[in-house]
Amino acid sequence: MRKNTAVIVVALVLSAAQAQAKLKLPALIGDHMVLQKGKPNIWGWADPGEAVTVALGHNAQAATAGAGGDWKVSLDLPRSGGPYELTVSTATEAVTVQDVMVGEVWVGSGQSNMEFALKASRDAAAEIPSAQKLSKIRLFTAQHNAAFAPQDDVQGSWKVCSPDTAGDFSAVAYYFGKGLYKSLRVPVGLILSCWSGSAAEAWTPRPVLEKDPAFTQLLEQWDHNEDQVKPWKTGNDFGLFLSDIRFLPKDPQAQPLTVSLGPGTPAGALGQAWYATAKPDCQASVTLEGSGPASQEAAIRFYGVLKGGGWGTLSNNLSTQPVDLSRYEAVEFYAMGRGQYRMNLGQPSIADFDYYSTDPFNAPATWAKMRFEIAALKQGGWGAPQPFTPGAVTSLNFPALAPYWPDVAAACYDGMTAPLTPLSIRGALWYQGESNTARAGQYRRLLSDMIGGWREAWGKTFPFLIIQLPNFMARQDQPSESQWAILREAQLKASQTVPQCGLITTIDLGEADNIHPKDKADVGHRAALAALGMVYHRLTVYSGPSLVSARVRGGEAVLTFQDTGRGLTAQGGEPLRGFALAGNDLRFHWAQAQIRGKTVAVSCAEVPAPHFVRYGWADNPDCNLFNVDGLPAPPFESDLEPAGGKSR
Repeated sequence: MRKNTAVIVVALVLSAAQAQAKLKLPALIGDHMVLQKGKPNIWGWADPGEAVTVALGHNAQAATAGAGGDWKVSLDLPRSGGPYELTVSTATEAVTVQDVMVGEVWVGSGQSNMEFALKASRDAAAEIPSAQKLSKIRLFTAQHNAAFAPQDDVQGSWKVCSPDTAGDFSAVAYYFGKGLYKSLRVPVGLILSCWSGSAAEAWTPRPVLEKDPAFTQLLEQWDHNEDQVKPWKTGNDFGLFLSDIRFLPKDPQAQPLTVSLGPGTPAGALGQAWYATAKPDCQASVTLEGSGPASQEAAIRFYGVLKGGGWGTLSNNLSTQPVDLSRYEAVEFYAMGRGQYRMNLGQPSIADFDYYSTDPFNAPATWAKMRFEIAALKQGGWGAPQPFTPGAVTSLNFPALAPYWPDVAAACYDGMTAPLTPLSIRGALWYQGESNTARAGQYRRLLSDMIGGWREAWGKTFPFLIIQLPNFMARQDQPSESQWAILREAQLKASQTVPQCGLITTIDLGEADNIHPKDKADVGHRAALAALGMVYHRLTVYSGPSLVSARVRGGEAVLTFQDTGRGLTAQGGEPLRGFALAGNDLRFHWAQAQIRGKTVAVSCAEVPAPHFVRYGWADNPDCNLFNVDGLPAPPFESDLEPAGGKSR
């Protein structure tokens, strides 16, 4: 999720080429797809003015390609079912799409916790084999693509859910789709369009951002930054050549260790065999060459056009054991190229590419020796601080310091959301916010605007389910301020004020030291409950207790809740935890809380005249208010209404 590891190239604009193409369908209209029950759209490109016929079963519709070659029809499919054949034809050619299902289609979007693969989740070993029973669930993953203008198409293809395909798909979306299928018993199509580390403004249409003065800065930081943006637009890639990488010992009598590469590595080189690699979904070439300025052996060349999120790495993946570099004081190597980079050392205690890093360095135009002291490395990202352990190093890499594509306003929307908008969908599932916690105060407005922009682009007010950020980082002993709590509050308020939005609370499902908690089954299950209750009107409890009113009565705060299901409870047993009160001085103190029917009475000796109440207000709160049905109350803050009076 960390953002400083990317070199950027501009996505090719597809529309001009498609306008000149003969009959062509977008990637979303393909074998094994699911069409949304109702009046789903089918669209594509043909020669301008050409007549196009679309047929599925007994339903056929005709269209004429416009001046740009684009065409679209709406089918009438009132019932779920399949499989069907979909045929699209002109006078001279035809395309047949096989194994088409009709059912419920949902888009899952956001950042890395949405992208988090099922195979990495807590229950993967038991869950993946059971996917063989879910062949009516279909999976589509949109490949990463960011752009400066809305695109017409994405790259990807539909897969039948199976043990061979489920493991690489989003765990949250998989469990969500499974929950829908088990209850509805109709085909379910899941479209994954997300990018680790992406900010909410990257998924927001530019015209929406332009209408709101609050977001002017989000646009201007890229519009007026030609030094950083120009390389993307021109395709001027970065390049780094490295050679003779050595670790220099603290003992002046000892010999340095040279990084050896690939099969046939001499025994004992760094204690392990290291090899060169590049992230699989990047456009990159990483080759081994004897081209360095000194040694002609074991020289490595990193070079290529790396797409967003890519980097070159010397990795210890051929071994299961980390490398012990505790006896070494510095890393020395020759470098040549262009662009700015860091050198990182990865280790097991540091997750999410939040490596210990050098200060930035510019690649020299000609071969030059560089040296970095290991003790001077600093944790490079924004994750939970972790101690540097040179006795357990697992990778050495050199990320390029270009802006991360998913930081750019509207870039993900243009490349990965805009191409989806012709497709008829039931709703969207959104899991994002970690990258916006530093600006949590603006998130409510940003998220609300983004939802409105999506609905305008689709031409429909479809249901939008927001997964609230879970607990994360160290637990605090005393009440304190929290950007994560502010962002959760923004997600809660957006869900309450934007029509047809739901909130999935996960405040009990996080991990203190892992921004990517592995329990994705419960997240997906709760999201499915929300859809079943809110969208499909199933008689089920699908929300945790939510605050309705907060009043002062006899020196205590009396909080009334709805969505209590079979009643309120202190999960795990009494006492009820997570509440704090403050007076007019805004100094919060832990408070005692007691359940009384559908209300909770909160009191604190240090605050005899409470004016404000908080619940679960921390990065990683200790809070346990649930309904008996097993769903947690979302964290909140509120002022208190005096008895018989107006809100303060």
